[in-house]
Formats: sequence, structure tokens, C-alpha cells
Amino acid sequence: MHYLGKYEVSQAYGGAEEGGWYFDTGYPVWRFGIPMPDMPIFWKVYRWLNGKERERREKENRYGYTSVLSYRDDFYSYQQSDSFRLKPFPAERPYYE
Repeated sequence: MHYLGKYEVSQAYGGAEEGGWYFDTGYPVWRFGIPMPDMPIFWKVYRWLNGKERERREKENRYGYTSVLSYRDDFYSYQQSDSFRLKPFPAERPYYE
């Protein structure tokens, strides 16, 4: 069973290695995911919701996702989760090897 979740997403600074690098983070907007047992249906819903989110961003947000001022806007993403209770991602902070 897979679950559809809505997350507020942003980029976090990973470190100065190789000229600086960033990674994506996400915090659940919804506490629980919506059960999506059939994967083909899930991907259609997922693409449609993220398409609507892109349209909203273009109309409402002043800054891009990768902008240093992006913290002033809201960015959301609909993603698959393997657990009913949605959790922030990544589970552990990535590090440079």
C-alpha cells in the first residue's frame, strides 16, 4: 500500500564541498497520507496535483525554488509515502563523501 502526502519543500545547505551543495527537504502538511493502492492511478493523481501546484507557484510566488529568497514563498510537493503517518524527509541529513 502506498500513500499520497502533501509536503512543504525547500532546499537546505549541505556544505561547502565542491563549491557548495544543497539537498531537498520536506515537512508534511498533512498528518496522514491518503491510501493509493493502485500505482497507475497514483501516478496520474500525483502528476495532476503537482501540475496544479506548479500553476499556483507561477501565479503566486515571487521567487524561484532555488532562489536565496525562496524562504519568503511557499513550495509544496505531492509525493508517495510508504507509511500512513507522513514523516519529514530526508530521514537523516546527507553528507558529502
